Amino acid sequence: MATPPPLYTLAVYSDAADFNGHQQMSCCGIEALARKPHLRVVCYYHRKNDKLRRRLEQIAIERPNVRLIALKVRSKKFQGFRNRFARRTIRRLASQFQVDCVRAVLVLQGDIETSSLGVLAANRLGIPAISYIPLPHTLATRNSKFSTLRDPLNNWLFSRPDSYITNSEGMAELLRKRGADQSISIVFNAVDADKTLPRDPLEARKRLGLPAEEKLVAMIGRIEFKQKQQDFLVDCVARNFSRMEGVHLVFVGSGPDSAALREKVNGYGLGESVTFIDWTDDLSGVYAAIDLLCIPSRFEGVPLVMLEAMSDKVPIVASACDGMKEFLPEEWLFATGNEAECVERILANLTTPNPTLIQQNQRLALTQFSMENFNREFVDATWSLAGFV
Repeated sequence: MATPPPLYTLAVYSDAADFNGHQQMSCCGIEALARKPHLRVVCYYHRKNDKLRRRLEQIAIERPNVRLIALKVRSKKFQGFRNRFARRTIRRLASQFQVDCVRAVLVLQGDIETSSLGVLAANRLGIPAISYIPLPHTLATRNSKFSTLRDPLNNWLFSRPDSYITNSEGMAELLRKRGADQSISIVFNAVDADKTLPRDPLEARKRLGLPAEEKLVAMIGRIEFKQKQQDFLVDCVARNFSRMEGVHLVFVGSGPDSAALREKVNGYGLGESVTFIDWTDDLSGVYAAIDLLCIPSRFEGVPLVMLEAMSDKVPIVASACDGMKEFLPEEWLFATGNEAECVERILANLTTPNPTLIQQNQRLALTQFSMENFNREFVDATWSLAGFV
């Protein structure tokens, strides 16, 4: 009688309280992992992260080998420093992993501080800790408080995972610059091709309450000035208003700087040239309605909105950094923070969009960044790095 294959238990750990694009991709990966025979997946999530909880519950309904455990602990500001005094918490997490017979831990790290308690708990047990991380940037790059103190302290954290999964060659290079000499697997983010369907732009504008005749330039995602720089885009339009007649800005989402953004818009007297739209999980109508997506971020990984816009044949103007620089054509890029270049790129792509570039980028999004590729490569990388055979 043949010996049955071993049953492996993989922990997926995230103590972040906010849902984001990285966790969205992580859920796709968890769903793919759950299809793997002889694998049990235990998902640890912060109890106040309702969006992540709901998504994981959907997966667990369809996959009985997925179990969910809500956490009280969560990542906080200065978590790299806090870890020095979190021995009891780390012991408790390690004990929970032991109770659940965990053989390896996949830690969903937005940055190296986020969810680092899960890495340290795995270290305590001597089991593989795999960091799935999209943003290995220094805190100085991100303009964070006390970065000159925190960055050297956090360098130690880069040595703690046994291996890494990240989403581009650029991010892998950043990891190496931070001192990570462990194995690094690259798994590109993905876009759902099933959502890429022809839509009526005028009908989409009508449903969203957007002007029918103006050129719509959108920013989609968390409203946060340090990284995303919505304030920069408003400055570009306000200071070049005579040249940008007929341009209407659309901000989709919310965040810590939502009120400040509205104040800035009103201060410039741009109220009639800007529309704010609440976040929606289905952005198909937005992509159908707009003429151009702008991503003026100071830093990024490989933003999902970029891939979604590419797949929907929406031209993009973005800062020449990280995933945008790596994957977008030069004609769509401007030097980060350069107002004049940003305005020129926006005007050029609104007045004479290049159909060849648009088609090439759609093809790239639907092939290299396909969900089929992501699922296969994410499962293969996790399985190998966890030491499962």
